[in-house]
Parts: sequence; structure tokens; C-alpha cells
Amino acid sequence: MSPAMATGIALPSTSSSLFNIPKLAEDGSNWITYKERTLTVIGAQGLMHYVNGHADKPKAFTINATMGLPC
Repeated sequence: MSPAMATGIALPSTSSSLFNIPKLAEDGSNWITYKERTLTVIGAQGLMHYVNGHADKPKAFTINATMGLPC
């Protein structure tokens, strides 16, 4: 049983209307809907730490000078 089902909370399927992000209108009239649905999808995919700045910065890629291999 998934953790979501154990707590009685059912997560929406990817075909749910919550995962349909409308195109942002040029005049911004649908900003609230656009923002909320975008954040819902990002959160459902487990990517919110990138949005809120808590993701770890990747380590710099370096090459071992003697062997020419990545460190």
C-alpha cells in the first residue's frame, strides 16, 4: 500500500484536470490558475525543491590530469 493510500489521501492521476496547465494569456488574466496548476504539477513530480531553492548544487565536473578520467 502506498503512503498516500495509507493516510486516506488519494493523489490525482496524471490524466486529472489538475495536471492540465493552461497556456498563460498574454494579458496575464489567467495567472492565478496558471501558477497554481504549475506548482501542483511540480510538487506532484517531486521537484518543488528546485523551485524553492533547496536543491543541492551539482558538483563541478573535473578530470583527473594523470589518467584523463572523471574524478
